Formats: sequence, C-alpha cells, structure tokens
Amino acid sequence: MNSRIVRETPMELFYERVKGICQKRHINLDHETEYYVVFLLASVKSLRGDRVVMQDLGDMFREARKGTTVSHAIKLQTIGDSGLMIAGFWADFTQGRHLLGVDHYISVGENAYSVLDGSQMLQGPFDSLAREFRRIVGLLNEVSENFSLTSMQNVLNLYERWQHTHDPRLAQVLKEQGIDVVASANPRSIH
Repeated sequence: MNSRIVRETPMELFYERVKGICQKRHINLDHETEYYVVFLLASVKSLRGDRVVMQDLGDMFREARKGTTVSHAIKLQTIGDSGLMIAGFWADFTQGRHLLGVDHYISVGENAYSVLDGSQMLQGPFDSLAREFRRIVGLLNEVSENFSLTSMQNVLNLYERWQHTHDPRLAQVLKEQGIDVVASANPRSIH
C-alpha cells in the first residue's frame, strides 16, 4: 500500500495547492484574496459534498442586499462564500441533485461579493473575489479534483462546467477526451 503521511496543517496544505495551481494557471490573486480562499477551503475540510445544503442563494441575496446592518453584510459574505464553494469545490455534487445550476451559484456569489464590497461594512478582498469569481471557481474545481472529490469521468458534467467558466484547463481535459470546444466572447453562451 502506498500511503503518504501528511504533516501539514489544513491551512498549509491548501495554501500549497492554491499557490501551485495559481502559478501553473497564471492566476494572479493578491495575497489577501489568496489567503481568503485558503481559509474557505480549510474551514470546510471536514464537510462532504453530499452534505452541503443546496439552497436558493438568490432568495437569501435579495433579502440581504436590502439591509444596511453588519448582520446583512455577514449574510452577503456567507452567500458569496457559499456560491464560490458550491460552484467551485462542490461543483460535481450539484449536478443532477438540485434544480439550480452552477450558473446560479456563480451569479449570486459574484453579486453578493460585489454588493458587499460597495457597502464598505466589512473588511475583506470582496472586490477581488467578485472580479475574479469565475477564475477562482476554476481554481477550486482543480483543488477539489486534486483531492479526488470530483469525478472527471462524467464528460457531460465537465463540458457543462467548461460552458460556465470557459476554463482553459477544462477545455484541455475535454480535448483529451476527444471533444474540441470553441470559446466565444460570452462565457454564458451555449455551444
């Protein structure tokens, strides 16, 4: 049996993975955003994808964006974080298990971070998270794959993820599966 002893903390382990993937994919996140993403990963290390509560973040977002209190800002942050993790880290677990697709979680998460940044109620890299949301989703997809939490065997799910993100790495994996994809200017368009 080929086993590996890990002597790293979850933060160190995820930091190394995130840093390596960012370098490989030429994703330039500022340090604050990088650490925020690592903290999100480390905070869900004990969760399993099939236990993630899939809910309509859109309803939660509509309610939270009306408020001007810190509790509303915290709700916006939770919505952004949930959208990022569900669309990125748990993407394969949403396929066929919920009426809402990855686009929903990307859109709502991106908007929640954007509104939160504009509100100035909480400190954090929310502008960067909103601007880089799709790239971070791709990064989290790859982190998840590194931990064998997704199955790259389902080519249709992989293609659907590529449609939502236009991630060049997913295009390469699809090409290796014999499917050539054509990118358009609009990542939401259907091919």
